[in-house]
Amino acid sequence: MGLLDAGTPLSWAEGKQYAAHVKKHGVEQFISIYNNNKDLAGSPFLWGDEVEYFIATVDDENTRTELPALRAPELLRELDADSQSAVPVNGEGKGVVWHPEYANWMIEATPALPYGGKPEDLLEVETNMRLRREILSRHLKDDEALVTLPAYPRLGAANFAGKAMQPQPNGSVSKSLYIPDDAIQPHPRFPTLTSNIRQRRGEK
Repeated sequence: MGLLDAGTPLSWAEGKQYAAHVKKHGVEQFISIYNNNKDLAGSPFLWGDEVEYFIATVDDENTRTELPALRAPELLRELDADSQSAVPVNGEGKGVVWHPEYANWMIEATPALPYGGKPEDLLEVETNMRLRREILSRHLKDDEALVTLPAYPRLGAANFAGKAMQPQPNGSVSKSLYIPDDAIQPHPRFPTLTSNIRQRRGEK
């Protein structure tokens, strides 16, 4: 996930007038960055990973799961304040950074510091992934569970987000027949992106 900053995104109708400006300056910035860095040598090899979780509610009695919690913004505030997410002062470990994702039931987690190019860095990956799951699990309710599948198996099926949350085909954002607008992460980037894609294509 790219940088998410506070601001007011432009709608497609508002933004398309700046398309040529963005393209021109994007190319100029790329060339400038390339020229400033093309002769660098000996820079350390740095890399990272990301894991996307979704939070499902589990109904053991009826052997059913749903995605009605939509608690990502609330959980992100709690996770950012969790001291265990911070980079250890002794330098042993990479810490954790939490990010919003497109769906309101999803959270993305990455190491706070990059891994390096030494073999022992490979050994830190599983430890950090385990830490992320441990921290996030601690903030869940008793009937919630973490899932790390590419997509929720019942996504788009009837009542997959609970009976109270239904698709809004005449809504202002996705106009989806299957996914409720309320299921989209409320950060302005995500509903604006969805709406702009639809407006640019001229169809759903």
